[in-house]
Amino acid sequence: MIGANDEPNGHGTVCVDWPRLNELLKDKMENEDCKKLIAFLRLSNPYVGDAICNLLMVEAVLRDFGYSVN
Repeated sequence: MIGANDEPNGHGTVCVDWPRLNELLKDKMENEDCKKLIAFLRLSNPYVGDAICNLLMVEAVLRDFGYSVN
């Protein structure tokens, strides 16, 4: 349903089966964690690996756990 690919040069993609994910989350869409997950997954472009976007995604995960890149 969710696949991730990273390359050593910083490029990579996250692919999402949106119909399947929406089906699984349909009763939980008001949940804050579900909103975060959907917003997070929408950052990535599945067609073009974007190193800046990947860095921002890593920063988002770290901040969610109380850490940062710094």
